[in-house]
Amino acid sequence: MELWWFLRDGEMIDFARSIGSAPWLLPHKEEDWSLGPFSHVRTSNEEEKDKAYEGKTIKEILELSGAQKSVKFLEDYYENNEFLLKKQEDEEVAPVFKPPYVEKLYSIYGKNLETEYSYYFKDKHDHITLDSKAENYVKDLDERLSLHSDGICYEVPTDSHPSGDGTVPYESLSYGKIWEEEYKDRIIKNIEIDGAEHRCILKDEGFLTQLIQLVGEDNCIIKPESEKEQKNKSSKHKHKHSHKSSKHKHKHSHKKKDNNEEETKKKNNNEEEKSKNEVTK
Repeated sequence: MELWWFLRDGEMIDFARSIGSAPWLLPHKEEDWSLGPFSHVRTSNEEEKDKAYEGKTIKEILELSGAQKSVKFLEDYYENNEFLLKKQEDEEVAPVFKPPYVEKLYSIYGKNLETEYSYYFKDKHDHITLDSKAENYVKDLDERLSLHSDGICYEVPTDSHPSGDGTVPYESLSYGKIWEEEYKDRIIKNIEIDGAEHRCILKDEGFLTQLIQLVGEDNCIIKPESEKEQKNKSSKHKHKHSHKSSKHKHKHSHKKKDNNEEETKKKNNNEEEKSKNEVTK
């Protein structure tokens, strides 16, 4: 059940802005993305795209929309964090863009679903809103993008380029391919599953098949026993049980024999004692 079933729009916005991990979901290294800015703001009524809209960074959009708390989270806990986005002088990229220190890394993700990519806003001086008239101004979009009437631009699959998994754009999903090329000393594999959705991938047949195959690479899977092996195992178990039972019976019989001898000896001693007493009398 989705959270917005219980919250009004305003409550949902306030809740999202209060989450310290929200900036973790935002795209970074924006200058390296091939399809341009993620946010565009219309400041005039010019019909030409380049004049009508101005590209904005994620931080600029957060500030324009009044999400100051999210901006602070982004700066304090991410951009100024030497373990995440803060790059040291001797580093080419920030730590978060390096692969984790593991011997083997497998990245499995879905692709070729329509996925939100960028947004077109209208500046209303004191706030910004999604531009419902963006289609009238935006011309010559990349073939990988499809602009909807609500001002949201979606990434779509083409013959030459895949799209995302319905939640995350393809360029972010496939970032592991950069690691695969740069870190040849490690085992890094990127596995793409056509049509697998971001959350539903966990029950996707293609994903489960890949998972079993990868786990089985190191013979970690317990193989089912053959019928012959099961019969041999059952026969050994029965023989062992029969042997234990026989030993138990023999031991019990021997113990019973010892008890009988002890009782006979005790009885003889009692009779002998009785005879002595009679002679004394």
